Amino acid sequence: MKLKTFVLNEFYPWSKANKSARAHELTVISMNRLMGYFGNISLKEIDIKKVEDFIIWRKQQCGNRTVNIDLTYLGQCLKKAVQYKHLKESPMLFVKRLKENTGRLRFFSSEEISLLLDNANPYIERFVCVGLMTGMRLGEMLNLKISQINFDKNIIQVTNTTEFQTKVVKLC
Repeated sequence: MKLKTFVLNEFYPWSKANKSARAHELTVISMNRLMGYFGNISLKEIDIKKVEDFIIWRKQQCGNRTVNIDLTYLGQCLKKAVQYKHLKESPMLFVKRLKENTGRLRFFSSEEISLLLDNANPYIERFVCVGLMTGMRLGEMLNLKISQINFDKNIIQVTNTTEFQTKVVKLC
């Protein structure tokens, strides 16, 4: 079976049924890139060498974290292909992930904040201010409900709902 055929006919439907809408969207974005790179090859043609060549190619465009995200989606896809009996074994079992720099935090300087606010479109300036003051992501701000804001205590509580799942961040 061709990778593209499997992804479109089996992996995407599984992803849509088992992941949140946003997670499925990210899966599609990554898998489209992977299908574009690997072309119209069969699942059985994907081996460790081809995956390592993908890693080298992808590292020229982005950081290690992003490459590892693509590898995660490819791993999910090939694992599902094994479960569906299209492959005997996933080559991803033998692919090493790239080291990620997890210790670096970067903050905007006062000059950068001024420049950002001075150049912000008036329609998004409030979002920029809320994001800068709270650290909230755009999706969290767009899905914020008035009931999540305690004006007396100046607290915003971002909560997961069936419609929206916030990203979990581990702080060291």
